[in-house]
Amino acid sequence: MLHQAALGALLLLACSSHAVAPIERGDESPRPPLSAAAAPPEPREVDVKALHDVMRAQRGHPVVVNFWASWCAPCIEEFPSVVKGAQKWRSRGVRFVSISADDPKDLPKVKKVLEKFGAPFDAVLIANGKAGPAIIEDVDADWSGALPTTFLYDANGKRLERRVGVVDGALLEKWLQPLLQ
Repeated sequence: MLHQAALGALLLLACSSHAVAPIERGDESPRPPLSAAAAPPEPREVDVKALHDVMRAQRGHPVVVNFWASWCAPCIEEFPSVVKGAQKWRSRGVRFVSISADDPKDLPKVKKVLEKFGAPFDAVLIANGKAGPAIIEDVDADWSGALPTTFLYDANGKRLERRVGVVDGALLEKWLQPLLQ
């Protein structure tokens, strides 16, 4: 419970107001675009190492990483825009990774939000409460952990953009269109 409170305090700061772990270039070949209708994977708990593994698996594609929580009103406000973005851009090869700051014990709440909005993400993660501060530091040392926060990475894993606060379809279009031309 203490780790949930610590992570919650760090991330709640975000609901009131920067990239996922740097990824080394690998020798993996690009994967084919995913169908926009693919079902999201089962949410799973991650620490810093597991987050690196998930991001490495996305190599070869631009990746949108969205940090949110079921208890964060601005996160829920933006969720439909992120879902619509995934529905629009996945068929063009963009990957969407959703990282919830909910306590892993609250997995049913996370699943309920995902089901409510029909979230077609490539990976759904729950930040391990004890690892929450380390994940924040690893993703972006200048990021306070505020929610919602969205990052954009290129196909080689280089962070290109960060938005602390709500994203919408126009911003995703502005970020993604140049990458896919």
